[in-house]
Amino acid sequence: MSSDVKGPGDDELLASFRSRRSESAFNEIVARHGAMVFRTCVRILRDAHAAEDAAQAVFFALAERPDAARGALPGWLHEVARRTSLNVLRARRRRAAHEREATTMNPSTESAWREELDAALASLPATFREAIVLRYLEGRSQEESARVVGCPAGTLGWRAMEGLNRLRGLLSRRGVTVTSAALVALFAREAHAAVPPTLLGGLQLSALAAGGTAAGAVAQGVVKGLLWLKVKLSIAAAAAVAVVALPVALLAARQEPPPPPPAPVARAPEAPGVDYNITLVTDNVPDFTDLDSYLYSVTSQFATPREKAINVWRWSQRLRKQTSYPTEEGHEVLDPIQLFTSYGYTMCGIISGIDNSLWLNLGWKARYVQLGDHTVCECSWDGGKTWHMFDNSMSFFCFNDKGEIAGTREIEKNPRFYLENFAPEVGTNPVKGLKDHQGWRVGTENPVQFERTLANGVDSFLPPNDVIEDHLAIRWGRTFAITLRPDESYTRHFRNLDFGKPDPRYYRPLRGKDPEGTNRAFRATGVWHYAPDLKNPATRSLVYSESDVSWTKGGVSKLQHGAGTVIFKVQAANVITSAKMSFQGEGLSVAVSRDGGAHWIPVNLVSGHGEVMDPVAGVTEFLIQVTVGNHLESMSVDTLTQINRPSLPKLTRGTNRVQVRMGAQVLATWPWRPSSKAAGPWQQARSQRR
Repeated sequence: MSSDVKGPGDDELLASFRSRRSESAFNEIVARHGAMVFRTCVRILRDAHAAEDAAQAVFFALAERPDAARGALPGWLHEVARRTSLNVLRARRRRAAHEREATTMNPSTESAWREELDAALASLPATFREAIVLRYLEGRSQEESARVVGCPAGTLGWRAMEGLNRLRGLLSRRGVTVTSAALVALFAREAHAAVPPTLLGGLQLSALAAGGTAAGAVAQGVVKGLLWLKVKLSIAAAAAVAVVALPVALLAARQEPPPPPPAPVARAPEAPGVDYNITLVTDNVPDFTDLDSYLYSVTSQFATPREKAINVWRWSQRLRKQTSYPTEEGHEVLDPIQLFTSYGYTMCGIISGIDNSLWLNLGWKARYVQLGDHTVCECSWDGGKTWHMFDNSMSFFCFNDKGEIAGTREIEKNPRFYLENFAPEVGTNPVKGLKDHQGWRVGTENPVQFERTLANGVDSFLPPNDVIEDHLAIRWGRTFAITLRPDESYTRHFRNLDFGKPDPRYYRPLRGKDPEGTNRAFRATGVWHYAPDLKNPATRSLVYSESDVSWTKGGVSKLQHGAGTVIFKVQAANVITSAKMSFQGEGLSVAVSRDGGAHWIPVNLVSGHGEVMDPVAGVTEFLIQVTVGNHLESMSVDTLTQINRPSLPKLTRGTNRVQVRMGAQVLATWPWRPSSKAAGPWQQARSQRR
């Protein structure tokens, strides 16, 4: 097809068909996207005739259910084409198996690889998938693709490249290693692959109305699938408003309807379902799932590097208060996701490193600048030709006379940039000299008392200053997601539950004190409740480990030859501050471990109740070991966590978008990192983890 399409947009054509059943509008949609749909089908089916039937089924479904289309039309058509082809492929393989011809149905390595490609493409976020479909599968120009989606061309280009990178990662996890260049080359061949000359005519509305037996049978299945998809989306929209614990699993149903249950056989009870890596996001705060998700959520709506950089700086401002830096296990908290979600406070050197990690993960250059009494960071999005200073600690950036964000060396030579050309959001009342203290940096608190005038600020930039390019005191790689088992919930409150009377059980001390001090603005509390049903033998599969116990309808009992043990794992998403525990049974003793079982600390139980703080505080997961001298009937654990309130997803007045999704259904855990004072071998801690 042509790389540029003139005339009405896809949304207009679809609206015209929905409202007036316009045949010309439908046929124009076919002309634009029919080849892409056919190539998707043939890539999976490896059979041109079957692919024609599948493509007809896709457009028949669109004609029957135009309201089912969601998002950009090319991306939706690609997903329906993929699912339709997979259904045809499954039916073909089942038929072959029944006829004992399975050997003829084994896909070649290339066919399986192509199948993986479309499956991986379907699992990308919609914005990335749509960019790839438009740019590479349909062969459109960047400008035309941007017009279809409704975003700046630069943003579309970034989405396409980022989508390719994510696609490579997904393929790699599926055992396929391929470069971005190879993917682009493959897509280019696909976009120009031959299409049967009669195909587009057969997809037009009049031809679909006439019908065909093979395509018609497939189409009926597609329409039913669209009905199921509509029900699934309706459930998701309703459930997203009221966030509950395990019903969130409804929102993460697989994209294909579940297969029929197998015939029952005699075996142990099925393990209860576990929902791994749940993410809840609204459009009022960034997505903290991982660093890539965070950066996409704060930069994708902007077209230029300058706009992206400023918004990265803004969110670092909103998510962090100026204090000393938090430490855990003798180490500074240096991970952006961990700092932003659980702490929300640090000092100039650490936040400069945090920002540097964000610049680097955008593909830019980054460096520290050590001023006389302060630390700032700089980024360069043009390979080091120009540098741009951002100060998150003193809430500041400014411009040179060209209107570019100024760098430290420029400010050294011309302090006027700092005193007069500051960004409107960071200062007020421009001043003319270093001794004029009537201008203020408005982003800092109480500027008079703490000498936060513009003149005070520019003093820090007077030379000499050290540019540090070979050292970044920062780490990244953490993710933030919630994993819930049956009988487990996580409630995140928008305030600290010890409000008005600071209690160390509710916060991580900063230099021995409440990190908020007099500023009640950022600390919130999470309550992680875990009460496994020990009278359900199926719960056995969800414990961390066990030995010398039996599971019955009355609970967990020791075996005859001695005491048994059961180890439970509590995995909180935020940093833990304390935990309360309750146990019912006879002959019980309890211990906890913060280092994967390398060391155990006894819990003092009084009438079956106990509380721990230091043994579990400062980590995001810990183990509970219950030694069963007789039997254990029930238990419950309430774990308190510290939350950085500005990172919580929230609803505001007006229209809100809420997304609840599931990540990979595997357990993510973090290695224990011993402090310099910790005793015991690190290797032992690793070897005991499951």
